[in-house]
Amino acid sequence: MVGGTLPTKLPDTYIIELEYEKSKYEINDKEIFNSYEVGHLIKLKLVKNLDKNKNIIRYDLFKLK
Repeated sequence: MVGGTLPTKLPDTYIIELEYEKSKYEINDKEIFNSYEVGHLIKLKLVKNLDKNKNIIRYDLFKLK
């Protein structure tokens, strides 16, 4: 189509790919994608340390947009 715009569609996927401390991860969660719209902010807490009771001691917080 010359001079026009082709229709666009978001892919049918629920996967977020990320790299953290030189390791690659995939998050596949349909609930996350169904509850957020394009342009909304998603906060991702990546846990660095847990205590013996599995309580979070240290984490990094990232904001995905």
